Amino acid sequence: MTRRLGPYAPLSATYATDDAIIEAGEKAELLYVRGLAFCAASESDGFITRAQLKRFVGAGMDDVMDRAACLVEFGLWEEEASGFLVRAWLKWNASAEELGRARRKDRERKAAKKAEQIQPEDVLEDDETPSSESADDSARIPAGIQSEDDAESGDRSEGSPDGFQPRAGARVEARARNSLHSTSLNENSPSPQGGARGLRRADSETKFEEFWKNYPRKVGKPDARKAWDKAVKAGANPDDIIAGAVNYDRDPVRRSSEIKFTAHPTTWLNQGRWTDEVAVTASGNSSGWWNN
Repeated sequence: MTRRLGPYAPLSATYATDDAIIEAGEKAELLYVRGLAFCAASESDGFITRAQLKRFVGAGMDDVMDRAACLVEFGLWEEEASGFLVRAWLKWNASAEELGRARRKDRERKAAKKAEQIQPEDVLEDDETPSSESADDSARIPAGIQSEDDAESGDRSEGSPDGFQPRAGARVEARARNSLHSTSLNENSPSPQGGARGLRRADSETKFEEFWKNYPRKVGKPDARKAWDKAVKAGANPDDIIAGAVNYDRDPVRRSSEIKFTAHPTTWLNQGRWTDEVAVTASGNSSGWWNN
């Protein structure tokens, strides 16, 4: 058993069914996938600078900034002053710090194992030569490929490619339940306290109209109503959704001259973004407004 050479980014086989990917369109989708590959190779914790976007990730794309703006609009990327951040990257990938710690531990483990294998009786006389059976198997393993023992143990080989994520195996079961890098609601998303499964339709319509009045972008009302009903049926509290819409409307990051992007109400509802932590102070300090 060997591992593939070079760094790689995990991506669910069902990612294309995510609502945000579908709404963003195929051009933006290509940029998104390229961005995942770049972040895995650069170990940038999901961040892409504007220069890197134009020169590497979006190479050959004349409309790369328009595609990036589309990814931001549908919640797949977040725009910052110096570049773009892949949403929830660290939720599904090890950070650069974690990768560094894993590599140090692996080097220490291999050094200790090698020291244990060197016994006095193994020292050869000057006229002796080692037999093929006693030769170190690692000498026959090509650089960058793990042996069977290392692959099964889940440890990262010292010669394996940079960017290998040792924690990936531990998260397989959790990832199987949710699309990687997905932005839509899923069964593991916590429902706000005071869910409204039994809310009467008349009351739901009144609450939806209040939401619509407060949401800053009024497009696609029928689809937004369907997304509203879906969220309420799943247990979301209508008052929490309305409060989230008010905060989103007041968010200085959304209203800043550098961004000026407001998500479609349908997308906003499908992504459960009333739970986002946004900055609503006059200072416009947006540090930590996305809680990944």
